[in-house]
Amino acid sequence: MSLVQLRGVHRYYGAYHVLGPVDLEIHHQDRIGLIGPNGSGKSSLLDIIAGAEPEEGVVSRAKGLRIGYLRQETPIRSDLTLYQYALEAFRHLDEIEESLRSLEARMADPRVQSDPDALESTVGTYQRLLTQLQEGGGLEKEARAKGVLFGLGFREEDLAKPFDELSGGQRARAQLARTLLSQPDLLLLDEPTNHLDLEAVEWLQGFLSRFSKSLVLVSHDRYLLRAVANKIWEIEGTGVLVFRGGYDASREQAAQRREQMAKRYEAAQQERARLEAFIRKYKAGSRATQAKSREKRLQRMEDVPPPPEEARRAKFTVPLRHRSERRVCTLEGVSLGYQGRVVLKDLDLEITRGQRIGIAGPNGSGKSTLLAALAGELAPLEGRIDWGRGVVPAYFSQMRTDLDETQSVLETVLDASGQLVEEARSFLARFLFRGDAVFKKAGDLSGGEKSRLALARLLVRGGNFLLLDEPTNHLDIGMQEALEEALEAYEGTLLFVTHDRRLLDSLAQSIWWIEDGSLHVIDGGYEALSLWLAARRKALDVVADERTADRRPGSSLGVRQQTERPGAKDRARARERERRLGEIEAEVERLAARKAQLEEALADPETYQDPQKAAEIALEHAEVAKDLEEREALWLQLADGQED
Repeated sequence: MSLVQLRGVHRYYGAYHVLGPVDLEIHHQDRIGLIGPNGSGKSSLLDIIAGAEPEEGVVSRAKGLRIGYLRQETPIRSDLTLYQYALEAFRHLDEIEESLRSLEARMADPRVQSDPDALESTVGTYQRLLTQLQEGGGLEKEARAKGVLFGLGFREEDLAKPFDELSGGQRARAQLARTLLSQPDLLLLDEPTNHLDLEAVEWLQGFLSRFSKSLVLVSHDRYLLRAVANKIWEIEGTGVLVFRGGYDASREQAAQRREQMAKRYEAAQQERARLEAFIRKYKAGSRATQAKSREKRLQRMEDVPPPPEEARRAKFTVPLRHRSERRVCTLEGVSLGYQGRVVLKDLDLEITRGQRIGIAGPNGSGKSTLLAALAGELAPLEGRIDWGRGVVPAYFSQMRTDLDETQSVLETVLDASGQLVEEARSFLARFLFRGDAVFKKAGDLSGGEKSRLALARLLVRGGNFLLLDEPTNHLDIGMQEALEEALEAYEGTLLFVTHDRRLLDSLAQSIWWIEDGSLHVIDGGYEALSLWLAARRKALDVVADERTADRRPGSSLGVRQQTERPGAKDRARARERERRLGEIEAEVERLAARKAQLEEALADPETYQDPQKAAEIALEHAEVAKDLEEREALWLQLADGQED
């Protein structure tokens, strides 16, 4: 059974036909990667799946289908804290909990207990809702919310921050967290890796790989598509092609399809030319009858369309006007920051000609700050940056703050290059600005178009030391591949900030990992970084286990360490606390065991043959669960050295 069906669907923007006709189905456990050039209609298709009405066609959705939809637009305002905002994902579970409390009160009502039919119905409803709550993770929703928020790069101290005080990128990550936590039957994600750092991208990939429901993912991250998708939808023209298998399989199938269409078209063209030649040669001669027969055959020939053009690929090179000396740049005792706040400190580094260095690390760690300092846009708080002779930096800013939005695309490149108009137009065509597109104002461009224009302007200027801050953001896969090819062929020095794992893998000879004010140098590309991060996580987990082992029920070592070499009164207090901890631990174990027994009984259909007994079990389960929660909270209080 399909979760969603689209039949004959069309989407228009004014007179512009974006999509259609589109016939698609989404089934249970489909994991669909939706790809296509920027502006091809991917977000429009997600909108229609989520509930927007198409101009033509029919959309059917399974009854009761729960859809979670992450749009690219970030939420503007909320009067909640970050943690409260994430917990909003569980509103449906909160409603179930309220219903359970009402049913418990109803089961305790003597009038209901004296009516076997009413009691049986109430107990049955209670069990159904309790199962929904358990399967939905309602009993551990706080822990799950924190787990997702931490996985997406938030820290404990962020949880209490008012949502309105978060940055745009943080609000986008919070929206992603709430969408993931909502546990929908169908998850729609539109560019979910925007605003994520490398570790958060890897965490998201793991989450989606384990997601057991259905998914439609719009992404330009080829690693993510390879890891997650079992089907690819590719927008071509106004239609959507469906490929079975993962991303790589879809590329092979797409190439085979184009090849087969090209052969069929070529064969049809050859046959058409043969018939036309025969008709021209013999239409007035002795073989005129045969020529007329050929003419009829020509008229009946199926009109075989030419193969669709491959999506126009940008193709360009990065010019190198002249080489610098071997030593490009030296940082000596450099500390960087803003308004006296240190972001990076004590940097002693040397960059040499031809190096290709990738920079990665958590959001806000100082990656862009370092690049801005090397571009000469930020003075060090301490230390000095010393340049080699003949170094010409070329800086691509993630924010693109220096694009004059009143200038046209053509004017932007003309100002940067001094080229003639035809030269500039030819150059811009390599970046897919063709025809009247060169007259569009920079301020009217999409995010991807602005990135392309900023890259074009940077590269037309030339430079032997490229400083690129997130150069693949907002670029579709074709443009990413073109940039990657150009940078692979570049003969100058390259320093680039990115969370694009493909770019790190193909370009980086070494990686600078920046975190907590420090810079770590890792030799090698993405694979070397992955191994380094895994080893570091393992080491941190060992330390964390040592620190938290004493705080778990079943061990009071942490209390003993806190009371080491105390006075007599402190020793007595510590002994009393240990005694109470032991008592509470025993109660926790007893209550947990009883709760498990009651849940097993509630899951047994035979329990409901005796409605009175079923009601008693349900009531006891509610009481035991409440007592268990209180005992665990008290244990944690005592373990922290607090008084109850």
